[in-house]
Amino acid sequence: MFIEISQLQEYDSDEHEKVSERWNTKLGIKAQKHIENLINRGAGEDFLHYDVQSGILNGFLEHEWDLRGIILAQLEVECPKGDNFQGVDFSYSKFFNCHFEGCLFDATFLFTKFRNCKFENCTFSSALFKGSFIRNCEFKNIDFINCCRIDNCEIENTRFSGFFTKRNLFSNCKIYNSTEIEKPQEYPNGKWEDLKFNYQTLTDFYSELSLGFNETKALEKSSENRFLARKAYTNHNTKSEIKKWLRFLVNEKVAGYGEKPSFVLRASISLILLFAIFYLFSGFSVKGSSEIINYNIDLFGFWSQFNDLNFYTSLADNFLTSLYFSTKVFLIIGSDNLSLTSNWGTTWVIVESFLGITLISSWTALLLRKILR
Repeated sequence: MFIEISQLQEYDSDEHEKVSERWNTKLGIKAQKHIENLINRGAGEDFLHYDVQSGILNGFLEHEWDLRGIILAQLEVECPKGDNFQGVDFSYSKFFNCHFEGCLFDATFLFTKFRNCKFENCTFSSALFKGSFIRNCEFKNIDFINCCRIDNCEIENTRFSGFFTKRNLFSNCKIYNSTEIEKPQEYPNGKWEDLKFNYQTLTDFYSELSLGFNETKALEKSSENRFLARKAYTNHNTKSEIKKWLRFLVNEKVAGYGEKPSFVLRASISLILLFAIFYLFSGFSVKGSSEIINYNIDLFGFWSQFNDLNFYTSLADNFLTSLYFSTKVFLIIGSDNLSLTSNWGTTWVIVESFLGITLISSWTALLLRKILR
């Protein structure tokens, strides 16, 4: 469950003010320009080490990984291969209108704000996003490795595409309807050849997205991700092949895992058509007529009439009559002007009536639940 940022135990308003205000001093403004120059050149492993020990940042930053509260804006950074931001603490920082390409972030983003930023072909290793605001951003072809987490963040109008993560990435987030999050890739984009997405965690991935969209009342996306979570459970977490097929046929294709009333309606129409065919072959008669309509499964006799135009006209009329009867049986209305002529027909009526009661009840319940949500 999402908790408002200011209510999180880790949030310290005094710390936030302290680390932010230091960048507004003369030394802070000078230090920021110097740091921006280093970042524009691709940063690098321990890129602040010298300046913190004996250079311009000596006495200003608490340690060489301390970039808390900094504001980075209008940066176009293309990083060389390597640990560009190893161990850097970006807590309480702000990223505005920045573009990072090919960078590696082994960093902490606590209560960090991202706006109009693009991360492309980057790697986040052991990175923690918590209590962060991510708005109007794009994460494209990103590898999230070594237990990265996006926890209790507010995500709006942001796109995650072509990304890799070994397991579920999101938890307790607040996700707006304008956000697009694709299914994780099976393998990384970069050099991490020994890594592979664990599909058994796909259920948790979609479940967390569903809860995240539900926080902002994005009900359609919440429902869609709930459906995908249950589908993933069937495909990747159900060990018995029999149970897997039953869940696939009944829960998914018929009931839509309780999220898609249209699936129940589709199944109902299919069953009505199917039983209409059954009644044609089991036999029935119309009240007031001595004719018995029964297309026996006599393949030679049946197919031999295919060149007769009257056969098609008669078949169409009889099928419509059978369809009318099947619809009334499914809706548990019954029909007074048709009578069955075989035990098979009686059996089909019992089966269709039972299925009709079940599917109509299911469709009504699903529709009401969707409306009430």
